[in-house]
Amino acid sequence: MATMKNRAIAIIGLLTFLLASGAYAQTAAAHPDLASADWSLKQARALNAEPKDAVWKFINNLWGNTDLSPGNGKLCEFHFADLRHSGELSLVVSYDGGGTMDCNDVAVFDKSPVGIDDYDFASPGMFWYDDIKDINGDGRYELIVDAIVAAPYGGARCWATWPVVYGWNGTGYADVSARFKGFYKETLAGLTRQLAAPASTPAPQPTEISTSQPPGLEARVIRAPQAVPTPAPSDARDLDCTQAEAAKIERFLGISRDAGMSDAIRWAESDDPIMRKFAISILRDIGTPEANGYLRTLSRDPDRNVAMAATSGSRVKTPSAYPTILGELIPLTPGYPPAK
Repeated sequence: MATMKNRAIAIIGLLTFLLASGAYAQTAAAHPDLASADWSLKQARALNAEPKDAVWKFINNLWGNTDLSPGNGKLCEFHFADLRHSGELSLVVSYDGGGTMDCNDVAVFDKSPVGIDDYDFASPGMFWYDDIKDINGDGRYELIVDAIVAAPYGGARCWATWPVVYGWNGTGYADVSARFKGFYKETLAGLTRQLAAPASTPAPQPTEISTSQPPGLEARVIRAPQAVPTPAPSDARDLDCTQAEAAKIERFLGISRDAGMSDAIRWAESDDPIMRKFAISILRDIGTPEANGYLRTLSRDPDRNVAMAATSGSRVKTPSAYPTILGELIPLTPGYPPAK
């Protein structure tokens, strides 16, 4: 009798354990609402493991958007990081609003006791998310976004961009690129290597040939070279973008005020109107009297689109620093998140 009683107790204990384990697993698997979740640094791994759908729903709830269908945009990537160096995480998102450009919007969300501060990086112009990096190795993270150097007007196949470093200044996210000259020197060195590298043919890809073996032994694999066709040379316009990007950083570092001028003249005098339009952004950024003279010439271009772009471009001055991104407080009312 005692044995049967002990067995019954053991079975009851096992069932209790299994039920408790199931309840715990369900609790652990459930993702908390990000508005009420703990955004402290110790939660970084858990928050960065959130599914994209949950993050996309969270920020759309903040914006008052209820239609999350694919045609109305998407979340490209997100990262929780200690951008304010406070021990409290910021949510950085790269997304698009459903237009023809892909992933060309960046925003940062910071949690406060009264709501969420939304820092919209669309206001200074078009940015792409690049990286979150401790550039100086001092434990302080900065946000790197890519800004346009020259746009692919009318069919050009590449975007010329350069990295802009943003950091927290106590009230917003400011352009702090000037503090990180070493970072830009490294970036320039990488672009210079790309420009100097000769076109090369990739090594032949091996073909695997299996030979039969006795049962119980793995098949022996012989790797034989396989001929591959020689690839076409690198696209000339991709090379043009790399040249434009390197010259932009040279100008930023003060290596040469008119770095890239010879390339800009070549593009401005091209028979291809696409390349003449490509030259306009470069000339505007250089901003020397010679560059402005070429802009005036392009403003009389026989191609109407080139002339219009040069006319507007000649009136726009490239800023020495991009504007500070200030936040908009979104209060978390008792009714948040909105009812389905």
